Amino acid sequence: MVNGITLEIILIISKGSGSGQQSVTAFPEANDANSLWLVEAGSGLKCKRGEPVPCGSIIRLKHVNTRSYLHSHAHQSPLSRQQEVSCYDGQDSGDDWKVECDGQYWTRENVVQLAHQDTSAYLSSSDRYQFGQPIPGQLEVAAVKGSSKNTQWVAQVSLLFLSLYSFFFLIHTYNIGRYLFCFHLSNGLCYSQWCRNVFFDFMCI
Repeated sequence: MVNGITLEIILIISKGSGSGQQSVTAFPEANDANSLWLVEAGSGLKCKRGEPVPCGSIIRLKHVNTRSYLHSHAHQSPLSRQQEVSCYDGQDSGDDWKVECDGQYWTRENVVQLAHQDTSAYLSSSDRYQFGQPIPGQLEVAAVKGSSKNTQWVAQVSLLFLSLYSFFFLIHTYNIGRYLFCFHLSNGLCYSQWCRNVFFDFMCI
């Protein structure tokens, strides 16, 4: 929350960015199926199933519906003119993000920042940059040089179990309210209900 403004948004995919790749935007919908992301090891790296993700790890985020990776590159973003964040299925080093957090492992309730491995720019979103037509109300997601309150994210509780060996995590930012960003991980259990306080750490899949 900043200046009394609280927003609940999720990162979703919408077509048409400056590079022609799928753009990633933020939007006030808390349960959109288009907001789910699979956490994978960075390009050419491996992680052992079930092990927590150490701070400093290189990861990739795969969009569940499109199977494309969260990506950034030298193109300018359309509103803030910062570094564009898109979704891309080319699978190159532009998909790699460094998990920056305090302590040994990436855990919920602690601030985490995602730094783009190629450019060192941080995943960011701000209510200063809001789209009009044809996607009114959606906020731009970009990568920016230097960390700030707009680049700080918090991994929160696990909420939804969907199928065998899979569940979803939600995170929110501390900058302008509750930004929800869904991650899809593996756990070896099957539930079909909403739940809280089940797992505390992000783990390799």
